[in-house]
Amino acid sequence: MGSQLACLESASSTPDAETISNLDTVGKHTLTKNDSSSSLTTLSTHRQLSPPNKGRQMSTDTHGTLGTLSKALARPSDFARASVELIMDFPMWLIPARTLLSLKGPLLPHSKMKEQGHLVQWRDGHPRKVVLISHQWAGRRHPDPRGEQMRVLQGVLKDIAAGKLRVGKDTIAESSGTDVPMPSEEEQLNCLDWDIWYDFFGIPQVDDRGCVTNTPELQAAVDSIPAYCNAADFVIVLAPTIQHADTGATMNYISWATRGWCRAERTAAALSAKPKPLLVVSGPRRIFSSSSADWLQNWPHDGAFTVEEDRATVWRLTKQLLELKCDNLLRCGEVNTWRFYKAMMSRVLGKSDKLGTVIDDSDMESTDDSLHLETPRRLQTDHFQELILERIS
Repeated sequence: MGSQLACLESASSTPDAETISNLDTVGKHTLTKNDSSSSLTTLSTHRQLSPPNKGRQMSTDTHGTLGTLSKALARPSDFARASVELIMDFPMWLIPARTLLSLKGPLLPHSKMKEQGHLVQWRDGHPRKVVLISHQWAGRRHPDPRGEQMRVLQGVLKDIAAGKLRVGKDTIAESSGTDVPMPSEEEQLNCLDWDIWYDFFGIPQVDDRGCVTNTPELQAAVDSIPAYCNAADFVIVLAPTIQHADTGATMNYISWATRGWCRAERTAAALSAKPKPLLVVSGPRRIFSSSSADWLQNWPHDGAFTVEEDRATVWRLTKQLLELKCDNLLRCGEVNTWRFYKAMMSRVLGKSDKLGTVIDDSDMESTDDSLHLETPRRLQTDHFQELILERIS
């Protein structure tokens, strides 16, 4: 992948290209950082998210929780960010499910699919259900060289529409009787009316010469990942058991969960303002709604990357997602949940041995207040919420 992306603008700083030491062993094959590409690897590398505001000073308030909170709320960007940054810098191009079912032969990239009129553009108030596909690439230069993943997806959609297959629960939820979010019976029967976002169809791709065309559009698409996930009604993890076309490594739901960009898609969906089911297709006859919160322990920047520079990119993307989540929670007055995510930002993003020195300490300025935001026990939560809502109204 490094040679394919040689035409991209280099990052301002590059982390040490050390060997990833904690990858999971899948079947008889141990994944290495060059084993396979995630569904967003080809659109991201050498790109940096917006730099931090160097003029912002870290809070030095020592006068208690309310003083710290007051300073945090006083920053004008804190509550503008959620409505300003969660935008689509690149349009969300979708393929109707019925069109997807008609596809045969090698999958074509975004430019060809758009030229042939197979894609529709997402609009605010989109009239149909929107589904985002997250998958691990099965080849270095093509997401599905043998068409195995796509055939599984096509078969699953056909069977659901025909009433032959229904979305189930994951094993833990099933055994414990726990309710999990999932599409309604009507939504499942009407799955052929869904519009689907699939990265190879939806965004600019690497051309045959190994250089990236339309680089600004490529970067805009990466910026739009949180907005794509937020717009989706469901996220489908397409992870049947197959072999990687180039390395022969076993690919499945376990290997999908090791990939940094796959984790980024999962995290973006989990942190979006619009809660949604995570549906896992693990085989031709198996689709289940996952209730797992394992994303809280498997962060994108700790995953495996084909291109090492992507690690810093997804770190900043995760930081942005957590900031947006905190802003939305605080707007809604959900103080306890807000404190949880603010504390999480400090723990998750404060240190990462794999990132080396690529992250400037100033990047963590916006999370500094999380160390002080513990509500005093004698302060009633309702009154605390009133103070916050009064401040932001």
